[in-house]
Amino acid sequence: MGAHCYRLFGLILVLGSLWETGVSHVRSIQAQTKEGVFVTVWIDEQPIPRGKDVEVKFKVENKGSQTIYLVKKEHLEIDVKNDEIIVNPFTVGADEYGATDYSFLSIRKGANHQGKFVIPAQNIDDDGVWFIEVGFAFVNDIKGLQPRNPLNGDPVAFRGLITQRATPIKLGQLYLLIE
Repeated sequence: MGAHCYRLFGLILVLGSLWETGVSHVRSIQAQTKEGVFVTVWIDEQPIPRGKDVEVKFKVENKGSQTIYLVKKEHLEIDVKNDEIIVNPFTVGADEYGATDYSFLSIRKGANHQGKFVIPAQNIDDDGVWFIEVGFAFVNDIKGLQPRNPLNGDPVAFRGLITQRATPIKLGQLYLLIE
């Protein structure tokens, strides 16, 4: 009963802030998959002074029954559109024609991995409210996905193989205030 009261109170606070300002100031977001993978993304410091890099922290918890492998991009993809920043640190990227630059980060069942990535200040060209969307993906089996796989010479075929096996997770609308 107590947990329901806290959830109701939290919902009232969120709806109240939306009613007043039209924008919910979401400081952390979490997603859960049917496989028992929980991903949380947050920003500790708010507001961020203009011209300062933005440090985004994350935690991936594997509460599932088997080891998972995060699909890790070696080069962080950042796409800025209007007031939205799309970041893909652990997913199959948008560049379908370039060389593949993936590795896999193993997370055993019952374990977690925490980390951070940085959005360089030059990607944010204005003060105000921004929203961050973060992409993650994991696979349950990396057999045939190792770097020495012959398909790795063909980026499209290799990405296709990863995409077939991957479970994508998109977390969106993480609030960011630049002043």
